[in-house]
Amino acid sequence: MPGMQNLLWLEIGCLLGMTICALGYRFHFISFKPAFVGFLLLGLVLWVCAVLALISMFKTPSLAKLPLVVLGLLPIAAFALIIGPSGLKVPKIHDVSTRFEPPIHFELADKVRDDTHNSIRPASEKTVAMQKSYYPDIAPLVVDSQIESCFELLEKSIETLGWGVHGKNLNGKDLNATDSNMAWLEVYERSALFGFTDDVRIELTALSENRCQIDVRSVSRVGLSDLGANAKRIQRLFDSIKP
Repeated sequence: MPGMQNLLWLEIGCLLGMTICALGYRFHFISFKPAFVGFLLLGLVLWVCAVLALISMFKTPSLAKLPLVVLGLLPIAAFALIIGPSGLKVPKIHDVSTRFEPPIHFELADKVRDDTHNSIRPASEKTVAMQKSYYPDIAPLVVDSQIESCFELLEKSIETLGWGVHGKNLNGKDLNATDSNMAWLEVYERSALFGFTDDVRIELTALSENRCQIDVRSVSRVGLSDLGANAKRIQRLFDSIKP
C-alpha cells in the first residue's frame, strides 16, 4: 500500500488535474469528451485513494489519516450535493419542454451552437414519452396578468437567476431579434465549474386580457443525460415568478 505522504500528493495531483479538465473545457482549451472523461477518471483515482486511506486507518488507527479520506471523497460528496438523490435516476434526456404541440422552436440559440452540440430540433417521440413518464408535473404555467406585465416579471426573474440573454421580443416589437407576433425570450444558463451551457426558450401566450400562459423549453448543449438539470431549471423559473 502506498505511503500516506504519496497518497496525499496523488490526491493533490488528481484535484489539480480535475480542475484543469473543468477549466480547460470552460475556456475552450479542451473539448468536451476528453475533459469529461479525464475528470471522471481522476475522480475515480481519488476515490481509490480515499478507500486505501480508510483501510490504513482500520489497520493502524490514526486521525492524521482522516484528511486523506475526506480529501479523496470530496468530489463525490460535491457531485452528490449538486445533482441531489434523484439525479442518477432521471431518464437519459437533455431536452425538457412544457409543450410539445405545437413544438417550441428556438430562433437564436442555433446561431451559437455548432455540430458538436446536441440538436435543438423538436424532441423525438422517445424523448417525449420519457419526459411524460418521469416528469408528469412539467406543464405550462398560467398566470393572472397582462402579457406585458408578465414579460417584465420574467425579465426580472432571469436577471435574478443570473441567466444570460440571447434575445427577446414583446408583441411584435423587435428586441435584439427577428420580428415576431409572439412574446418570447431566449436565454441561457452556464454551470459554475465546467461552464456547461443550456439554452432556454420562453414563450408567452395571452389567454385573455388579464391572463397569459408561459411555456418553456430547456435544452442542454452537451451530454446524453442532463441529470435532471433542465426540469429543475424550468421549475426554478416558475417558482421565481409565482406570487
